[in-house]
Amino acid sequence: MISTNTFRKIKPIIFLAIIAPSFLWTFQLINGSLGVNPIEKLMDNLGEMGLRLIIATLLISSLSEFKKLRFLIDIRRMIGLFAFFYVSCHFLTYIALDHFFDISSVSYTHLTLPTNREV
Repeated sequence: MISTNTFRKIKPIIFLAIIAPSFLWTFQLINGSLGVNPIEKLMDNLGEMGLRLIIATLLISSLSEFKKLRFLIDIRRMIGLFAFFYVSCHFLTYIALDHFFDISSVSYTHLTLPTNREV
């Protein structure tokens, strides 16, 4: 079993491991190395990372019921906040970079078009 004090020393490493992909994707976006459609790739990456972190937060909540894994509670909040960060960045990328703050276009797309359309 890992003690809480030992785990607190590992927290900055976990922090950097979770935030590093966003810096990498921003660097790739600026350099133009995200592929043919960089905005779509960035949105996909941010949304996927947000979902991964939401699932990790829920998994930690379930695992913390076991006595030997109670130390994971200390990191659950940080992972949840990073999930919110990545989902917010995903949403802002969609609004700002994909639709250039055209809220009427976004609302038309999501309110009037059918959701299960075939491409």
